Amino acid sequence: MPAGMDKNTSYKYEENVRNSMNDCVLLSVIMSVYNEEKFVGDAVESILNQSYSNFEFIIIDDASTDRSVSIIEKYADARIRLIKNSKNQGLTKNLNKGIQLSKGKYILRMDADDIAFSNRFALQVKYMEEHLEVVLSGGFMKTFGDTNEVFRCATENDLMKINLMFNTVSFHPTFIIRRDSLEKNKIGYNENLRYAQDYYLIYELSKIGKIANIPEILIRYRVHSGQVSNEKKYEQKKCADFTRRCILEELDIKLSDEKMEYWTKFCLLDYHPITDSEREKLVEVKNRIINNNSVKEVYSPKILKEVLEQRMREYMHVAETEMRNVRSDDMNSKYFSLFKLMGQWVRVLQQGKSVADYFEPQKNYEIAVYGLGEVGEILIEELKGSNIKVIYGIDRKACTIFSDIKVVSPEDVLKKVDMIVVTAISYFDIIKEMLEKKVDYPIVSLGEILDALEYSER
Repeated sequence: MPAGMDKNTSYKYEENVRNSMNDCVLLSVIMSVYNEEKFVGDAVESILNQSYSNFEFIIIDDASTDRSVSIIEKYADARIRLIKNSKNQGLTKNLNKGIQLSKGKYILRMDADDIAFSNRFALQVKYMEEHLEVVLSGGFMKTFGDTNEVFRCATENDLMKINLMFNTVSFHPTFIIRRDSLEKNKIGYNENLRYAQDYYLIYELSKIGKIANIPEILIRYRVHSGQVSNEKKYEQKKCADFTRRCILEELDIKLSDEKMEYWTKFCLLDYHPITDSEREKLVEVKNRIINNNSVKEVYSPKILKEVLEQRMREYMHVAETEMRNVRSDDMNSKYFSLFKLMGQWVRVLQQGKSVADYFEPQKNYEIAVYGLGEVGEILIEELKGSNIKVIYGIDRKACTIFSDIKVVSPEDVLKKVDMIVVTAISYFDIIKEMLEKKVDYPIVSLGEILDALEYSER
């Protein structure tokens, strides 16, 4: 510290020296552009106005058909290197091209529809210069446009590596990467992945060094209807699943397509009512991960177990809540359907008609009734004394139902009759499909009979 400086002046002096040294580090900023005329100007200006100024700005236009190129060309700044593709290559190839063209010590990502805060580069360079063991880092982001939220993520390497099992752990537009880590290890974006390419890249880098996020908001992330994440969700999920499978295979775990579907929903916290079978399979996968890792020690065994157990408990708790809600909704729907059916039946009776009128008069019919709850009992009672004879009833609870007619289970051999009338309020199509595999005579719902009677002349 020069003579005569007080502590405050000394701090500012040392900070200026540190900033001056950092500013000697060349950065390579890579941005791919395709038809972003609405937003690209804001993105470019946010880079050119960074407080840290020693960078090259590699912009790759991916054969845009709008005014994107002409807007970029208006910025007369020597740091801009504009590359124009003659045909569309896609984001993944463009990012690899940008890496190959780059000269900087660090590579930074930028999207053409986002806005970087003016201190982004200064914060990220300072962090990477002070943490030489970190090969890639990112940061937080604040959304704007259709939403206004702050997105945060884990910041510590061990937890981030475990969370990679579920999804990417750093926001792609905030990446800063050591270029020599890519070159020495021959790592780049996987060009087989059109989407979620950042997820696989950070996974690959996590195997050769530490990853991190700094607890600072670095960009304003624009949310709008035209984004990849809204238009191509299925393809994005498929590409992300490739990385999830690679992570599991590192622990010698290969999943069937069915188990992978369950695992992906768990990873993405796709809350939904789950079956007992799905629950068992998820617990099995979780236990295999914990057990295999105890041998291979890819992750901290203690942290891995804590993370998986807590996540599984929360997921199952919400799933149980969803299941209760669905059951409640199903019950409400069932009662509504029942009241609707009974109301229609009353209207038919008020017209002086009976269910027996549905059948051809002066001809004896033998039928079976599927469903011997209250509706089924009422139907049987109404048909007594008519030309329609109920030969037997069909019900899954056959052994517990007491009736003056024979009751069999749907799984039993069904005696031939002229027709089966289904009184079940819900799932008629499923019941009909099941019965059609066993019988070759008509299967009609009570609702269909009442519809025909209500709207027909006597």
